Amino acid sequence: MRLKSIEIENITSLKGKHYIDFEDILKEGELFAITGPTGSGKSSILTAISLALYGKNYKKSLDSKDFVTLNMPSSKVSLNFETKGENYCASWSIKVLKKNGDPIKKPTTQRIVTKDGVAIEQSAEEIIGLSFDQFIRSVILNQGQFSKFLTSNFSERRKILERLYSENELSDINKKLREKLSYQKQEIEKLSIKLESSLPYTEAEILEAKSQLPELEKSKGVVEENYKKIQEFEKQLRDILEFSSKRIQFLKKSKDIDLNITDVNKNLNNVLDNLKSATSTYDAFKLEYNIRGKKLKEALTLSAKLNNTREKIATLKSNKEKLEEKFKKIEIEISTKSKEQNELTKEREEIDKKITYKDIESIDKVADLLNDLSNTLQKIDYERESHKALEEELKAITKNGEELAKQKNTQESNLKEIFKTLDFESFYAEKSKYLDTRLSELEKQKLLLQQDEQKKIELQKKLKSINIEKVEEQISEVEKKLYNIEKELTLAIIKEKQYKKNEALLILVNESIDDSTCKLCHGKVEVDLLESIKKDIIKELKNNEGLISTDNIRELVANENQKLTVLKYELENLTKQRSENLELLKPLEERVKGLESTTNEIQDITKEKEVLSKSYESARSLAKSLIITENEIKSLRLSYTKTKSNIDAIESKIKALDKESADHLKQLSKLAHSEIQIDAINELKQQIKAINELNQIEQKYKYNQSHLDSLNEQTLELNKDKKSTLSDLDTLKEDEVEQEKTLLDLTNGEDINSALKELESKREELEENIQNINKEKSTLETEYTRLLTSKDSLKDQITALENSTISAYGNLANTNLKTTELVSKNKETEIYISKVKNLKTYIDDEASVQGLKDAREKLLLPELEYFRDTLNEILTQVTKSKEKISLYESKVKEQKEDKKLYKEYRASFDRLNNLTEVLGKNKDEFRNFVLGFIENQLIQNTNLELSKICDGRYGLTQRESTHGHDFFILDKWNGALERKVSTLSGGETFLVSLAMALSLAEMTRGQVDIDCFFIDEGFGSLDSDSIEDAFSALMSVRSRGKQIGVISHIGELTSRIPANINLNKSPEGRSKIEYIFN
Repeated sequence: MRLKSIEIENITSLKGKHYIDFEDILKEGELFAITGPTGSGKSSILTAISLALYGKNYKKSLDSKDFVTLNMPSSKVSLNFETKGENYCASWSIKVLKKNGDPIKKPTTQRIVTKDGVAIEQSAEEIIGLSFDQFIRSVILNQGQFSKFLTSNFSERRKILERLYSENELSDINKKLREKLSYQKQEIEKLSIKLESSLPYTEAEILEAKSQLPELEKSKGVVEENYKKIQEFEKQLRDILEFSSKRIQFLKKSKDIDLNITDVNKNLNNVLDNLKSATSTYDAFKLEYNIRGKKLKEALTLSAKLNNTREKIATLKSNKEKLEEKFKKIEIEISTKSKEQNELTKEREEIDKKITYKDIESIDKVADLLNDLSNTLQKIDYERESHKALEEELKAITKNGEELAKQKNTQESNLKEIFKTLDFESFYAEKSKYLDTRLSELEKQKLLLQQDEQKKIELQKKLKSINIEKVEEQISEVEKKLYNIEKELTLAIIKEKQYKKNEALLILVNESIDDSTCKLCHGKVEVDLLESIKKDIIKELKNNEGLISTDNIRELVANENQKLTVLKYELENLTKQRSENLELLKPLEERVKGLESTTNEIQDITKEKEVLSKSYESARSLAKSLIITENEIKSLRLSYTKTKSNIDAIESKIKALDKESADHLKQLSKLAHSEIQIDAINELKQQIKAINELNQIEQKYKYNQSHLDSLNEQTLELNKDKKSTLSDLDTLKEDEVEQEKTLLDLTNGEDINSALKELESKREELEENIQNINKEKSTLETEYTRLLTSKDSLKDQITALENSTISAYGNLANTNLKTTELVSKNKETEIYISKVKNLKTYIDDEASVQGLKDAREKLLLPELEYFRDTLNEILTQVTKSKEKISLYESKVKEQKEDKKLYKEYRASFDRLNNLTEVLGKNKDEFRNFVLGFIENQLIQNTNLELSKICDGRYGLTQRESTHGHDFFILDKWNGALERKVSTLSGGETFLVSLAMALSLAEMTRGQVDIDCFFIDEGFGSLDSDSIEDAFSALMSVRSRGKQIGVISHIGELTSRIPANINLNKSPEGRSKIEYIFN
């Protein structure tokens, strides 16, 4: 497997989307480094790879949701990789927050594997060929663990090797073996009980069932045939009775329909007579309706015309009044305008007297010059005011500048007092970085201590749960019980011996009585005495019969001994667990003591950060104020310069305006033909105003005169319109009188609308009457047609029923039912069947039909029911027999399978039991054997790796010591001398541990091709020479064509690796990925 690229979104400190292209990074070679400060998320890349492939993480104490970046709703990883020449993509995602920001209680992960962009059902485990545990041990090499492994004692080394190679599975093998043995023993017992239970039926019962089955099948055939015959006979009879009953009903209905047809025909003739009479009345009325209606319509038209004439008269009268009103208004306006003209003439004469400058050449030019002169004078006043204001502003700017300079000095002094330097940003950044680093270290230390605290609590709980006293009490109780049972067994053995002696004695007594000779001494005996002895022996035997059973007591002894063994084994385990837990608890308690001081230091640093942050905010605020002050000073300087410049400009403007005003006075004097000074300007303005007023009066006078002429013309036009209106009014009044006379002749004074309404109402009434009669006629005709159709339909149905009845008669006669086959042997039944068979004609009365129905229910249906019940009973017996045979055969087959399974379980149990004996009761015996074998294999593979990495210089070997086996290094370049691994330098230790990690990875992966791995831990303790050795070793491994990722923050090492994936962490805790190529 080779990695191609990975996309990470919101994994721990890697907030947002991040993309790593391994193919691009590894263009220069197969070796790369993952670098960055502690906590930047270097290991998060390994976590992301693990989640994408397996949905798990190599830090097993954490759940998948724990890796989602804080306050982010979801996380996602997509890993592209290649294996066996095929391209795959493994994706993992999880959503932890809802849209409203609330957490999802049980977030679920989604995993998809695609091949060339198409989703497949195979898992990453199946594609790669490694389980999760194999992948962790093959791809993520914990080199630091092997450094520890090399220098540990024998016992500790075995623990590390077991954890690295088999994740502690060897320790559990005895337990799993016992569990499997227990399970198989239970299954064997279950099968034994099942096999001992007898079959549901005996072989004799099955043979009997098989012999009865042919006879039952034969009986079933006979009964079934008779049942079908009588069933067919009953069906045909039922049809005949049903057809006959329906035929009688239809004949009755047909008679009823004939009577209805006669009634409907009579009613229809009456309706036709009524229709003829109503039509005649309507025709007579229609003639009157047409004549009178025509007159009323003419009157209606004339009435509308008359109303129109009256409206026109009213309109003309209104127009006449409006003309008269308008005439009066014009006369008033003429009078008003004439008065205005007289007043204007007087006003013109008065103004003309006031004007003295009558020889001015051009009034407009003078007015313009006067305006220009006034504007110039106003500008001079304005500029002088502005000059004064600017001088005041200049004084204020100077004063303001002095105040701001003092303020700036004060602010700089205050800013320097906070951090003793003006470069507070650098000071704050360095101090914050130091505090954050220290706080991160302390929090990590606190987390580890809290974990130790939790472990301590768990161990204390475990110690509390280890109830040795209870087990000891149980052992004491079992020993007491065992003592009592063994005592009881001793008594039972004595009693059993006595019982057997009595049995033997009884045989001797019986033989002695039979022969009248003692079988021991061969002398004569008294039979009566022996008979008495015999009775006593028999009595004693009967009294003790069934009470003495040493087998049961021995079984109880065995059970109690087994319980005692189990309890002692449990006591041994509990004692061992307690001592192990106490050993683990002591160092935890020592470490946990530092939790309080660590917490206090965290609180102190947190407070110091808060103080630093507040000081920084104060400094920033002061710095902002200082910048504002400096900007204000700059602004004031610009304002001062600008104001001074504005004053000079205004003084120049004033000089120019004074010259301009002098020029205007010269031009005015020339136009007025007299010397004009500035103090005479107002008088000149008044003269110009008076001349303009005179001109306006002249214009107004001309306008009024024109308007008077127009009003006189309007008066003439109004007189003409008035005469025309009076002429039209007279004509319309004559037309009105004539139209009223004609209307009276047409209506005779009657209301037109009422007369028309009455006429229409009568017409509608007559038409409605005809419509109702036609409707009744149509209903009767429809009813008549329906009755005729019903009669024909009934006739057809009666014919069909008669045909069906004849057919049923024929079928009934052809039924092969014999009276001898009946069960009842009733004469009445025979007569009934014979009579029914001989039916030839239709049954015409209900009584006959009902009689035949009653006889059918009384005589025929019981026969039918008997045959049906008998047939069901036989069918039940046949089914039961078949089920019994089938069940027996299936049980026999099942028993064979159970016997086979029993043999298999028995054989497996024996093998496992033998294996348990071989492994021994001591769980460490087999574990040590396997770990010793693995360790030997690991040493061989490590030496092969060392020969490649170190050019054959170093080798690893084992030698026995008082504490087991110790590791020694063989230095072939120095006379093949052996030395302890503790004498290795940091670089040499790294080389050996790296070779060992690579060897274990190869052993773990088996036959699977893994072309990538990561080396985590083990670089932090290396000096510069060791780093050189480590780099050389890595370059050697790199030449094998495998992708190698080194996870380290040691710059001396990572700076020499061609490609670095560098993670930078911001103060907010977010990390950013960048590529660095060395």
